[in-house]
Amino acid sequence: DLFQYEGSIYAIVQTNQGNGDICLAKSKDGIHFSFYKQPLITNKSCGGIEIYKPTALVVNDKIYVYYTFQQVNRQKFNMMYVTSMRFDELLKKLV
Repeated sequence: DLFQYEGSIYAIVQTNQGNGDICLAKSKDGIHFSFYKQPLITNKSCGGIEIYKPTALVVNDKIYVYYTFQQVNRQKFNMMYVTSMRFDELLKKLV
């Protein structure tokens, strides 16, 4: 998914279909994107086994990342989660 923030276009991307990470990419023109090296969320960091279909938006300078994943002990269910923080602070941590 794509969203805009302060003149740039950002993409929230899952690195692969199953055990992927959630990553952030940035573009000035909407065509050429550069990925930040550090993922936002990994299976290991969220305690799950399969992340699926992340999306994000920025409201009042705060990023909200929505995603589902399966917990190790509850593999029949995809649980939806949201995490948030100030977007400028997040970008400083990723550089």
